[in-house]
Amino acid sequence: MATPRRGAAGTPTSSRRRAEAAETYWDRSNQPLEILALVAPLVAIYEIGLVWALRADRGTITNRAH
Repeated sequence: MATPRRGAAGTPTSSRRRAEAAETYWDRSNQPLEILALVAPLVAIYEIGLVWALRADRGTITNRAH
């Protein structure tokens, strides 16, 4: 494994830092908890919107095609 190139102050070059950050983002974005944190609020908003939009005086309108 090659040693990362270092800048003038001994820090990794910016392209190396971007590559490391991209790997970290990719790894974290594929974790189930991260996916759930993104998708759960969207699903909740969608479901609440459906209940609100399909309300009727005699109850919730449902699809009888089942």
